[in-house]
Amino acid sequence: MKQFDTSLYFITDSGTYEEAEFLARIEAALCGGVTILQLRERNKTTREYISLAEKVHKLTKEHGVPLIIDDRVDVALAVDAEGVHLGAENSRTQSGSTEKCRLVFICSNCLPHLLFLISLKFS
Repeated sequence: MKQFDTSLYFITDSGTYEEAEFLARIEAALCGGVTILQLRERNKTTREYISLAEKVHKLTKEHGVPLIIDDRVDVALAVDAEGVHLGAENSRTQSGSTEKCRLVFICSNCLPHLLFLISLKFS
């Protein structure tokens, strides 16, 4: 199983920022030493989420930092992200889709401070 450096795990969303400002902030975080980045977008359409994730992934690749997509297996697959983070609720609803992902992070409600890494092969 591939090991990720989670010493500076950055979780972000674009919130109220214009896209250029948001991407500049992502770049600054990457230059500042972020070791893994999770993109969490709750208020975007699938198309908008994929578009933004592609731009963020371009930046993370330039810095050698893995991109984790929050809650959306479809978006993670579309942008070839290094992983997807699924909470307990999402892991039940998208479990069939996870078989195509390389790495899935599943957060347990019982143990909120632990991430379980499950290595999955491409189908």
